[in-house]
Amino acid sequence: MRFGITCFLTDRDMAPSELARAVEERGFTSLYLPEHTHLPVRADTPPALVEGVRIDDYKRSLDPFVALATAVPVTSSLRLGTGIILAAQHDPIVLAKQVATIDHLSGGRFELGIGFGWNRAEAADHGVPFGDRRAIAREHILCMRALWRDDPAEFHGEFLDLDPCWTAPKPAQGADVPVLIGGGATGANFAAIAEYGTGGCHRWFRPR
Repeated sequence: MRFGITCFLTDRDMAPSELARAVEERGFTSLYLPEHTHLPVRADTPPALVEGVRIDDYKRSLDPFVALATAVPVTSSLRLGTGIILAAQHDPIVLAKQVATIDHLSGGRFELGIGFGWNRAEAADHGVPFGDRRAIAREHILCMRALWRDDPAEFHGEFLDLDPCWTAPKPAQGADVPVLIGGGATGANFAAIAEYGTGGCHRWFRPR
């Protein structure tokens, strides 16, 4: 059995490179970092805090891609991933490049955990209609897989229209970068995993 660590990190916590080194030294196989780009004041009370999560984790969390990039050179076998990012709130071309770059630099050790989000105000600030967030996230992941796989790559959907383009680097894992879909055991989540995901994830805990 393999065990990993998922942990919110803020600007008031230990450095992600230090945490990554400690996680690998203690025999864990993976480190996942969540994200929230911001916490709108009008939504400053989450509907439910997971045990061990602080309100400041929503307000002050580090960017997971920048943080995980600092872990690449200080680890050798540790899997690095997001747990989770809100895929609908990201530009898929930029996100594909970020994932491909970290996977390339780490020698194929990256895993992309995604979710759909609970915060309507946060989604609105990103220009994402809350009711469309799942459909948008789906198209973003399908587009990213095309960008990782094809050269040139293109994608045409309801929310996204990308004409043929060149992009590199490609992930060291190719288009098979693991995409883990976070959330509860619902039909919608299982359908998403079956169509465009690799697996699923649910709860996470803060190491003490």
